[in-house]
Amino acid sequence: MTTLILFLLVLKHPIADIYLQTFHTNTHKEVWLGNGHRHYLEHAVLTFFIMFCFSNILFALAIAALEYILHWHIDWSKTSIAKFLKYTREDDRFWRLHTLDQLLHFITYGLLACLYQQYAF
Repeated sequence: MTTLILFLLVLKHPIADIYLQTFHTNTHKEVWLGNGHRHYLEHAVLTFFIMFCFSNILFALAIAALEYILHWHIDWSKTSIAKFLKYTREDDRFWRLHTLDQLLHFITYGLLACLYQQYAF
């Protein structure tokens, strides 16, 4: 079951991180309490639905909250660093930083799957 959850979280990621973001304009993730929170909430809601299919509502809510907080701080850190260092999408260094951002998101999904394996039900 843990492998299936990890697989679903990995499938969920491009839906929330790429597709759904195409509907947002002027997102300022470098602002800690800015309008990037709708993006983090989308990740959390999709994670909640995945976890709720395999666990109880309280566990699913807790995992979704953790996803929200981690995604928020990973994206905020990446965007803040890129802005501070004046990286743009045309800069190779931006894409290296973006790679680290994506790795941290996938590590998050591994953590969430491990938490499910250890603590669900």
